[in-house]
Amino acid sequence: MVIDSVDPVNVLALLGMQPPATGVAGSLWKKWTRNGTLSGVVAEQDDMPVGAAVVESRPDVLHVHILEGDPDPCRMLLHRLVRQAGERDMSAWCSTDRTDVQALLDVLGFTPRYQKDGATFYYWARNEDVEE
Repeated sequence: MVIDSVDPVNVLALLGMQPPATGVAGSLWKKWTRNGTLSGVVAEQDDMPVGAAVVESRPDVLHVHILEGDPDPCRMLLHRLVRQAGERDMSAWCSTDRTDVQALLDVLGFTPRYQKDGATFYYWARNEDVEE
């Protein structure tokens, strides 16, 4: 399996989605893609996409907006994103139906914080013990 960075628009296209065009979501999408805050990652096997993620990279946290695919590609994508985050905290939304991905998040150290609209917000506070 190969993991590659791609434009987040390409990830949405793989998932049959389009970027938001209007309102607050559209404004944020345009801003984040213009300044490099959003990025995409795709897992491919035999030149076929088998998993994908769209992430938002901020100075204090790497947030996973979308994580799709079977358990193995999702696991590999998450490990790649953990490396990308470095020492930053991480957060992710996960559908309540995806118990397989929830288990992956739990193993890595994410904790569920709250649920909204059929999804659970997970957070991994990787710097709780760091004193400044």
